Amino acid sequence: MFVTIRKERNILPEVMPRDLAADYQQEYASRIVAVKLDNTLHDLQTPVGKSRSVEFVELESEEGWIIYRRTVEFLLIMAVHELYPEAEVAAMFRANNGEPGAVTGGEITHLTGDLYLVKATDKTVTIARKEGGDR
Repeated sequence: MFVTIRKERNILPEVMPRDLAADYQQEYASRIVAVKLDNTLHDLQTPVGKSRSVEFVELESEEGWIIYRRTVEFLLIMAVHELYPEAEVAAMFRANNGEPGAVTGGEITHLTGDLYLVKATDKTVTIARKEGGDR
C-alpha cells in the first residue's frame, strides 16, 4: 500500500503506527503520542490498514496535550478504583486560575499547584464558582 507520511512510502496494511513512529521520531520536536489515519485520530496500536495518509500527533500539540490529560485522568481513576473500589472519581478542569470556590457536600484539600482533592461527605458535592476568577 502506498501512503504519505511527510514523504511517500509503501507500507503493508498490518503495520502498526508505533513501529513507524520509531523511524520518524527524530523529525519531531516532542514525543509522538498518537496518529491520524486518513485524518482520523487513532492510538499507535491501530494497524494502518487501507489508510492513504498517516500523520503523527506529537505531545507538544493541542491534540497531544488532550491525549496526555486524558491518559493521566484514566490512570488516576484506575489507581483510586484499585485502592478504594467503592469510590467514585470525577475530574474537573479549572476555570478560576485553579482556585475552587465554596464546597458543599464534601471537603476539599489543596495538594499542590493546581491539584485539589475533594472527598465527598454527602451524595452530591457542589463546588461554587469563585468570584473574580477567569471566565
